[in-house]
Amino acid sequence: MQFKIIAWIVFSLCLVECSSTPVKQGPSWIHEPTRIVDNGYIVYVESAVAKDNDKATFKAEGLALSDLANECSFIPKGTRIEDRYFLDENSSGENKEKVAYVKLAVEFQECDLAQKTIQPDEIKKIASTSFTQQLKRYQDYEETGEVPSRSEVAQLEPLQEIPPAPAQQPSWNSDIHYYAVRQYVVYQKEVVVLSPPTAYAPASPESQTFVRGISPAVTQVNTAQAQNANLKTNPTPWSRLANQPRVERPHILRSEQARSLREDHHFNKYMKSPPPMQNPSPKKHGRHHRNNNSYEH
Repeated sequence: MQFKIIAWIVFSLCLVECSSTPVKQGPSWIHEPTRIVDNGYIVYVESAVAKDNDKATFKAEGLALSDLANECSFIPKGTRIEDRYFLDENSSGENKEKVAYVKLAVEFQECDLAQKTIQPDEIKKIASTSFTQQLKRYQDYEETGEVPSRSEVAQLEPLQEIPPAPAQQPSWNSDIHYYAVRQYVVYQKEVVVLSPPTAYAPASPESQTFVRGISPAVTQVNTAQAQNANLKTNPTPWSRLANQPRVERPHILRSEQARSLREDHHFNKYMKSPPPMQNPSPKKHGRHHRNNNSYEH
């Protein structure tokens, strides 16, 4: 009898403890931090919610590619999608949504090489064009709210001028400014990767213009990393910055729809502005192991 009582107590305690412990669904990797380093690989895990698997996957992969590009300065050919996983956000009802998880990885050495590469012809050799096209589509989606078709990603002409890197804003600390400059470098190299095969030939005027224009920003990034090694060894993912800075994309990177929205925004803002007053009154005062289910681009 005493044994049965003890067994019943143990069973009851187990029920209480098990009911209070949340059950983790899916494979273990979807619960890992956004960025980890494992066996010489930099791994990004991102997730996104949408009405269907395709759009959720597009958004999750876009986030992961954005994170990786900000760290590596562009997306190297060795970048690979190691795994995907889907989960229902709501089990029933008309508002049921899908959650897509993606695991993206690149070798640390390849990322490091991409960071150091500033010659356009070398960038084009080691960059993943397909992933860069996908990244641009995601950037367009962020600006317009609509997923562009694959055919909308056309080859871009070389920039005639390279704008200066963003200056530090009053609301930015030195770390935020560092990530903003990294993103500026991403955009400039993105134009190179998406340019025609014959563009940016070695020693060509556009190649020289690019190197001359981007070098100060690359030096700025390297200096910041030398002063704070944690920025390089344990960076904050671009998508997880609490105060993500706004960095302007080059005009040529924007889709026609994004350009139109931007022009309409400025036009409407101008039209809604009240006429100036003649006598204005004074104003009152937000690892796992490498697996075989990989997808390379």
